[in-house]
Amino acid sequence: MRKQAAFNNINGMNQDVSISKFNPKMIYEGMNIRINSSEDGTLFSITNEKGNKKCIIWNFDRTQTVELNYVVGHCVLNDWLVIFDTTFQSSPNSPQGGTGDEPRVDRILRLEGINDYEFTAYVLYESDGSDTGLNFRASELIECFGLYESDDNQKVYFCDRNNPIRFINIMKDVTEVDSNGQLVYDSDRVRNNLNFCPVLKLEETYDIQKRNYGGTFHSGVIQYAFSYWNLNGQETHIHYVTPLYYISFEDRAGSPEQTCSNSFRIEIDHLDSNFDYLRIYCIHRTTEDAMPNARIVSDIYLRDEDDNPLTFADIIDDGIIGRTFDSNLLPVLGGDEIFAETMATKEGVLFAGNIRMFNENLEAVKDIIRNNDPDNPVFRVEIIRSGEEKDAQGNNLFEDVEIFNEDIKNPQNDYYMYYPYTLNKPSDTVKH
Repeated sequence: MRKQAAFNNINGMNQDVSISKFNPKMIYEGMNIRINSSEDGTLFSITNEKGNKKCIIWNFDRTQTVELNYVVGHCVLNDWLVIFDTTFQSSPNSPQGGTGDEPRVDRILRLEGINDYEFTAYVLYESDGSDTGLNFRASELIECFGLYESDDNQKVYFCDRNNPIRFINIMKDVTEVDSNGQLVYDSDRVRNNLNFCPVLKLEETYDIQKRNYGGTFHSGVIQYAFSYWNLNGQETHIHYVTPLYYISFEDRAGSPEQTCSNSFRIEIDHLDSNFDYLRIYCIHRTTEDAMPNARIVSDIYLRDEDDNPLTFADIIDDGIIGRTFDSNLLPVLGGDEIFAETMATKEGVLFAGNIRMFNENLEAVKDIIRNNDPDNPVFRVEIIRSGEEKDAQGNNLFEDVEIFNEDIKNPQNDYYMYYPYTLNKPSDTVKH
């Protein structure tokens, strides 16, 4: 949508002449006046431009008008105007007060121009007012910019200080419409489509069956890892890794130079329908010290032929299917959420400014450690190295205690922890 301005040169202002005798080169009252320097730079000329005019915004079938609430951000991308608005005005730092957790209606609208003063609005997202929605606040304006990738993939990236950097494909409706034309609000799916770090349900069950026929593998060990991803969108963390499975002959082991006719049947149930695809990684080790060989076994589309969500999938890995993958990238898949106050882009790279990082997993571990019940512990610790120093009561002090994280689970969003946390001594509080 192109921004236009019309300028008219005038000779001055005169209010002493009847309107019927008024000189069109003069003005009676001036609005939106701009004073410009003349060519020689010694005099000034007065110009005026067309001012603002109230626009009419229609719904997608043009049966009723759409009223905007507090507009917190906008972005112009090609022929579209994207509007972010909310009904929530107050914040903890504003004169109106508020905790910031009050219910609100947040919307993302895509406007298409009909003429200079009329638009058609397409609702890309609208919360139902029962929760905090997208956590928009009128006191915190959104900074955003648009990026054209293809006709079907036009993204708007947006940020404010209260939320992580997010994006939306304005050519793909985030919310669904039922048979009656009403919006269907699914908070989990909306968040997964907007956030760089999606939330996982972790309701899946996995069954890996080793078979002594039907494949070709070098002797060693193998394990599988799983993640979700969206088309033209984001990929999640590795949310599950299987135990090690031995690759060997049926009745004996094999050397790394030998190949074994093993294959593995992988069955996954209770798949998360909030994503488009499930990706299966294979990690194959033939020696103890060398880097493992990684391979993307398959990307399973999570819809059936009738476009209904798929809840069960199975596949057989014969060691040949799929494509190679850099195993160094596996630990960093998904990343961490970044809160930024400003951002910019250049040559396809996103730059974030005044960033803050908040790891929900680590915050949950801190709470679990502080509130751990010795009679019913939710995690176990192991003494790495004991010291000679004693406390005032004569008890030994431990220099390092490592928390083994496979038993720790984030109660907020069920993310598993994949890293240890080290305390200087058992009496220390977690401050990092």
